[in-house]
Amino acid sequence: MDDMRYYYEHQAIPNLLNSDCCKQFLDNLLREKEQFLVELYYIVHRGYDDYKCPYDVSEFDVTPLVFDGMDKAAIRISFPPPEGPGLCGRAYICHDENFENLRYYTLEADHNRKFSIGEWTIEGGLIVHKNHGEAPIEQQAEWYKIIGLYIEYLNSNLHEGI
Repeated sequence: MDDMRYYYEHQAIPNLLNSDCCKQFLDNLLREKEQFLVELYYIVHRGYDDYKCPYDVSEFDVTPLVFDGMDKAAIRISFPPPEGPGLCGRAYICHDENFENLRYYTLEADHNRKFSIGEWTIEGGLIVHKNHGEAPIEQQAEWYKIIGLYIEYLNSNLHEGI
């Protein structure tokens, strides 16, 4: 498994989403899209001399999505094809109209190149992974599954009084 890529997808992005620079991260992602994801590789790996990002801008896709009839949205990130288990094919950053109530969902490859849906959160200062089971094969069904998970999260927060 590519440890640097795994760190990028499963540690760096969740940390940015839960940091003081979250808004700047999301602004840059929406404005610069694929180019920003490549630049982020260089930022994340700045401690490595002569680091060269192994991916080209054309291997990424950043697409803003809107939940029909709702004030909720997501940013879908398509990564280069996963080269091994645990790496992501896609990720969704779900948010409300104020870019709050963020959730980061990933589609992670297994040993058989099937995908499962993961969710990365920070709880008590630690990054926590939740597995939501096998991902649907069709991309539209995948999107509906992500919407359902996000709405479930929002509803659980309403009932808890958060």
